[in-house]
Amino acid sequence: MDYRYDLFISFKNSTEEGLTEDRNVAKSFFERLSGDGFNVFFSNQVLSDAGVSNYMFEIQSAIEGAKAFLLVFSHIEYITHGWVAQEWMTFLNILLKDPRRSIFIYSINKQAAELPPFLRPYECFDDFNSALSHMANGITGEKPSLSGSSAIGKRDFLNAYWGLFGNGGFDVFIDRPMGDKFYNYEVYRLKSRFLSDGDIRKYTTGLETLIKERNNPLAAYLLSRHYRNFRYLDLSLSRALSKTAYDSFLKKVGNSSTNGEIGLWILTDNCEYDGAFYMCDVIHDVLDAYDVGTEIRILRPGELDSADFGNHRKTVLFWSDVCLDIPGTFIEKMHDHRDKLLLALNSFGENAVPYDIKDLDLFENNNTEITKLCRILLS
Repeated sequence: MDYRYDLFISFKNSTEEGLTEDRNVAKSFFERLSGDGFNVFFSNQVLSDAGVSNYMFEIQSAIEGAKAFLLVFSHIEYITHGWVAQEWMTFLNILLKDPRRSIFIYSINKQAAELPPFLRPYECFDDFNSALSHMANGITGEKPSLSGSSAIGKRDFLNAYWGLFGNGGFDVFIDRPMGDKFYNYEVYRLKSRFLSDGDIRKYTTGLETLIKERNNPLAAYLLSRHYRNFRYLDLSLSRALSKTAYDSFLKKVGNSSTNGEIGLWILTDNCEYDGAFYMCDVIHDVLDAYDVGTEIRILRPGELDSADFGNHRKTVLFWSDVCLDIPGTFIEKMHDHRDKLLLALNSFGENAVPYDIKDLDLFENNNTEITKLCRILLS
């Protein structure tokens, strides 16, 4: 493939106080690399010379046509919001489909440890000359930014399955070997096969095998949902499977980190694995793939007074539809920590919850909303 640009430089140009340090550093990279013969997209210079009126169209076109991407930042909040965040997420989506591309990060104030999890796998520099050397070698060589193995990795698999960067294109990966399998990999793969070929017997037999051989809670939950379908109705079996899933899930709860960056808390009053547990399970998979530590807790109404939302960067509260008797003091606590709290509702909308929660960030139990939640937690 022929690339329109060797490098696209992304940075925050200005704030209310004026031009940023990021712009000056980005300009220095542009001048040095351009002087060495590289074709670099630096928005201030290129758009000024070309006189492009459709600014955003040209930006998008340049990102799609760049072989490499450089993200320059002095403050972490500059790259987690606004156009800069849109630019690097767009490029990561492209890189997922074309591993010959590369991404580099330059931290002016040495904040590599604070990068969003999506960016942590990539090279981050805090020395200007070192960054220049590595970028020049990366652009001229054909070495991919990640492993050159033909096997799909856990991150690629989950990116594709959940469409974390838009249309994930999972079919591209489904027949490729997986380099680092994880606990729920076969469940996702089996479900995708079923959605593709519609073979219900193969699907249920596969789930039964995963339950028998691995005590997999996600498989037990999906099979319990199957037996709630009016064509295969067996509510006693469905409920037994939900209880089996709950018992298996407790092991994941016990292995979670109390000091995790993200809190995944399930609010329930029932010893069954339902949609709230499902949401928690799959979001945990995505966060774990990006080495984001999580604390998984199962909370019952009598335990809510001791809950502290301040221990994590973000806490997701998965609200089971069998847990409605919540003390008013806990609702007040939720409002007090609304900047750190995300509320995930299982199988019903906000109007079905008898509490005033409309000013909280709400998400429902479906693939689109789960994907949105994951993006927020990884950014």
